[in-house]
Amino acid sequence: MTRSPTSPTPVPDTTPPEALKHAKGWTLHAEASREMVGVLFGERFEVREPIGAGGMASVYVCKDRALHGLAAVKVLRDDNADTRRRFADEARLLANLRHPHMVQVLAVGETADGAPYMALEYLPGQSLDERLIRRGPLPWREVVELAAQVAGALEALHRVGVIHRDVKPSNIVQIDSAAGGPVVKLIDLGVAKIHDWARVQAGGFTPVPRHKTEVGKVVGTPGFYPPEVALVEADPRFDTYALGVTIYQLCTGVFPTPGEYRPMVEVRPACKVPPELEALVAALYSPM
Repeated sequence: MTRSPTSPTPVPDTTPPEALKHAKGWTLHAEASREMVGVLFGERFEVREPIGAGGMASVYVCKDRALHGLAAVKVLRDDNADTRRRFADEARLLANLRHPHMVQVLAVGETADGAPYMALEYLPGQSLDERLIRRGPLPWREVVELAAQVAGALEALHRVGVIHRDVKPSNIVQIDSAAGGPVVKLIDLGVAKIHDWARVQAGGFTPVPRHKTEVGKVVGTPGFYPPEVALVEADPRFDTYALGVTIYQLCTGVFPTPGEYRPMVEVRPACKVPPELEALVAALYSPM
């Protein structure tokens, strides 16, 4: 069964970038998932090839028979009830919180064996983490432009009480833009904190009861959450802190020193960031 929200413009049917094929774990997953090629999800998405897998989900490049382009289909392979609820929440949020700098959902449904899936717009580009590894730190002006786009996506989430909780370069994908300038999209709301009132306000869907994340439980990626993460409930400052760390890393190529802020121009003089950007990142990185 497939349910389709309003769909964005389809991506042309092209071969996935070579970079995806060399991503960590791709070869092993490709061998394990070879039998999936040709499988049809929801009578619409035909598997072309696998592009990644984790402990809970697999992702495939699929041909979208309805839009005649490509889609990235994420299939959950975990029967845990809370995991399935989070997966459904992520799909619903992405379907209802449409933003130009957030990945869009094309459809949600279940596979023939009952596994939930979400079909996402295919992003023919690379994550900022991949770009940083291959080409080194980015020019500060470009970092500012990209960070402003991510901040816009985060503002849309925060407006309805949703905290992303995993903002980092690997969850920001840079894509080709018809306008010519750099464009990024924020992905992966799998560990987002969703307050009950936001569920209704975001899309009109009925809140699904589940356990709250306990104070003391750490969620996210080490280095990208504030030291106080285990002491307080998640709020927008978790994301702004992570955005500050992301800017610092993209400008310098390294993480800021835990517990203290060392100016970017000291860490990497060649970055030549202006005082205004230095002050902004220092403020984002400051204790909550």
